[in-house]
Amino acid sequence: MKNLRHLRRVFLVAAVSTIAQAKDCCSDTCHFSTITAFGDSYTDIGNAPARPESICPSGSGNYAPDTNPGCRIWIQGLAKDLCTIIRPSSQGGTDYAFAAAGVTTAAQVLAQAESYVKNPNARFCNNLFAVRPSIQDFVTEIIINGATPTPTFIESVVEATVQTVQTLHDAGACYIVLPNMINLGNLPISVVDGPAEQAIGAQTSRSFNAELLSKTNELCFDVIQVDAFGLEKEVFNNPCCFGFSNLTVGCCCPCPLSGTPAPDCCSSYYWDLLDQSGKAHKLFSDYVSSVLNGPICYAHMTEMPLESIYAHNVTLKQQLAPVRSNDLECPTFFLGSNYCPLLQQPTNKCCSGKQEKSKSFALLAGGLCPVTDHCVSGISYGFSRPRSYASSSCAFTTNMHTVSLFASQYNDDYYVNMLVNGSSFKTSCARAFNLGQKRTQARGSTHGNQVGVTTEGAYYFVQGDTVGVSLLADVEFNRIKMHGYTEHHAGSANLVYNDRTRYSAITGLGLQMTAHTDCCSGDMIINLFSMVQKDWKLHNHPVQFHVASLPCSHAEVPFCLPFSVVMNSGLDASFTGCNGMVATAGFHAKIGAQKYFATVFSCALGWNF
Repeated sequence: MKNLRHLRRVFLVAAVSTIAQAKDCCSDTCHFSTITAFGDSYTDIGNAPARPESICPSGSGNYAPDTNPGCRIWIQGLAKDLCTIIRPSSQGGTDYAFAAAGVTTAAQVLAQAESYVKNPNARFCNNLFAVRPSIQDFVTEIIINGATPTPTFIESVVEATVQTVQTLHDAGACYIVLPNMINLGNLPISVVDGPAEQAIGAQTSRSFNAELLSKTNELCFDVIQVDAFGLEKEVFNNPCCFGFSNLTVGCCCPCPLSGTPAPDCCSSYYWDLLDQSGKAHKLFSDYVSSVLNGPICYAHMTEMPLESIYAHNVTLKQQLAPVRSNDLECPTFFLGSNYCPLLQQPTNKCCSGKQEKSKSFALLAGGLCPVTDHCVSGISYGFSRPRSYASSSCAFTTNMHTVSLFASQYNDDYYVNMLVNGSSFKTSCARAFNLGQKRTQARGSTHGNQVGVTTEGAYYFVQGDTVGVSLLADVEFNRIKMHGYTEHHAGSANLVYNDRTRYSAITGLGLQMTAHTDCCSGDMIINLFSMVQKDWKLHNHPVQFHVASLPCSHAEVPFCLPFSVVMNSGLDASFTGCNGMVATAGFHAKIGAQKYFATVFSCALGWNF
C-alpha cells in the first residue's frame, strides 16, 4: 500500500464556537448560541483548499452540495440540531478544523485551539466546544510509513489531544465534547492494505481510546465524552439496520485510488479511502445530539453546574442502551429527539433580560426491546420555568428489579436522583441522573425549594379482548423540608383499549405520600380516577382510599410482570397540586412478534400557574 503515499490526508476533530458574555458565567448558561470545532477532515467544513464544501466537492455526482443536503458533516449537523450555524474560521467562522491536521503535522489540532483562545474576540460562555481526535498521525505511521505505532507514539498523540482540551478549559470553556477514536482498521485504505494493517489499525484505536479515557479521567474538570468507536462497532455488526450495504469502499466519483466503481453513497459508510459519507456523519451527529440531550440539557434546564450532572461521563452503551439479543435483528439507539429544543427558548435573564413565563416540554424517543432481554427504550427530557423538572421513560423487562427515587442535597441546592438498576441491565444499561433546581422561585410555595421528576414506565400485555395496556407514572417531589418531613406527590395514567367492545379507558392513579426524614414510616393516600370513553364520550369516576404506615422498604419496588405486546395510544393528564398541570400524549405500537414491545413516541407539555 506504499503506492498510496500521495493520498489526500484528512482528519477528524471537531469543536464548537460560542457567543457568550463573560468567562465566569459557566453556571449561568441558558443555551448554546455558538459551536466551536477543532480537528481534521472529519470536522473541516472548508478551511483546507481541497475541501471547499466539506465532504462534497463540486461536481461530485449525487453528493454535490447543491443537490444533496445529506452531505453535511457531523459538526454541521450538530449545529443544525442546536439551531445555530457554523462556518470555517477562514471565512470568519468558528470551525478551526483543517484537513490533514494532527499532532506531528503542520496544521496541528492543538495549534487550532491556541489560535482561538488568543483571539481577543474569543467567547466561552454559551459556547459548545468540540475536539475530535485526529486520525492523521496514525494513518501516516501505519499506511505511509508501514510501521506499528508504539505505546510512546500513541501516548504522545493522546497527550496532545488532552492538552487541547486543557487549553480550552483554562481559557474559560465550560462544555467540551470529546469523541474517542474511530476504528482505524475499518478505513477503506486499511482494507485495501489487507488484514495485517487492519489488525494494526484496530489495536491502535483501542490503545488510543484506553489511554484517552485514562488521561481524561485525571482531569480536574468534566468533559463530555462520546464513543465514536462503539457507535461504529454497532454499525459494522448490523449494517442493514442503519441503512448501509457498503462498509469498505468509498463512494466518491471518481475514486482513482480505489480502482473500483463508485457505489451508491446513500448506502455507503465511507466517502473515500479515509472520510466517512454524509450518511455516516449524520448518524454520528445524531448520537452526539442525543448525548447533549441528556446531561447538557439537564444543566441548562436546571441551571446546575455541569459538575453536578452525573450522567455525562458514561459510555456509548450507557447513553444509547443498544438492545442485544440473538432474537432481535436490529439494535435500537436513543437518537430520537435530536436536540433539546428548549435550549433555544428564552427562559431567564441570562438569555432575554427578563424572567419568562413558565413553560415546559419533554420529548421521548423509543426503542424496541425483547421481553427476555435487558433494555431501556428511551429517555425524555423537559422543564418548566420557574420550576424545573425532567422526564424519563423506560420500557422495563420481566426481570427488571428496582427503580429507586431519592432526594439529595448539593451545597445550597436540592436534587432528586433516579437510579434504574437490575441484574439484567448489567452495567451497560444502568443509568443515574442528578436533577434539580436552584433556590430561585418555587412555584408559588413558601416552603422552600421544590424538585420534580417525572418517571414514565410503559408496561404492555395482551389478555382476552384487550389489545393493550400502558402505564405512565409521574412522580413529583413537590416540597422538600430537610428539617421536618418530605411530601411526595405522584400521578399516573393508563390507557386500555378493547377492540371488540370499542371501549377505550384512560385511568389514572394519584399517589400522595408523607414520609418522615428517617424513612421509617409514613402515610400514603391513593387517588384512583378513570375517564371511560365510549363513542367519544368521557365519564369520570374518582375513587380514594388510604394506606397508613408505609415501611421504607417499599421505596424499592420489584417489577416482574408477565406481559407480551400491546398497541395503544392516548392522552394522559396529571395535576401537580393546585397550581400546575402536566399533560402527556403517548403513542405505543406493536412491532414484530408478541415478545417485543416498543414505546414509539411520547410528548409532555406543562404549565405552572
